[in-house]
Amino acid sequence: ILEPTAPLKFKQFVDAGILQFTSIVTPNVTELTVITDDKNDFSIPNLLKPLPKDISQILPQMLQCLSKMSRKTQFRSVLTTLGEKGVLYCQLSEDNILQIVHLPKAPENPHIKSSSGAGDSFLGGFIANICKGNGIEQCLKGGTFCAFKSLKSHETISGVISDDGLAAKTIKSWNEMGWNLNVFYEGEFKFEK
Repeated sequence: ILEPTAPLKFKQFVDAGILQFTSIVTPNVTELTVITDDKNDFSIPNLLKPLPKDISQILPQMLQCLSKMSRKTQFRSVLTTLGEKGVLYCQLSEDNILQIVHLPKAPENPHIKSSSGAGDSFLGGFIANICKGNGIEQCLKGGTFCAFKSLKSHETISGVISDDGLAAKTIKSWNEMGWNLNVFYEGEFKFEK
């Protein structure tokens, strides 16, 4: 899993071919812009563009990022956090099956105290669920729960994030409110050469 934290420095690694050794890359929208911008326009106005109203407009960048990843890995995935619009996930398997899913933000308002650490908390919850062998929906929802708790805390990483069953209870409650994974696309896909 590759988490780009300094977009401009990370672009140098991308240009050097680091993505060919990566199975999952987790850029936010700004980092995704840097990874895929062939014009190298890293001006502040370009990097601070607001999220598009239609999140499907981000898909070409995600697919471009996938195309830079090696075909040697079992799967390639791009996970892009979208702030108040949730999370977008693209995965291309070794047999060229592409899955694109969107998980909206949690249905409950977190009454944000601090956004510092929310992305790291999301990734921690996502990875913890991967390690448990959970499917992508549970991984995304577990990550969202951790980010939600981080947003409600003055601490960078909320002290209430643990494996005590609170996440499962909260996610079950959110599911009952209609919090569902939306599948944008699932089928065979090959990059043009």
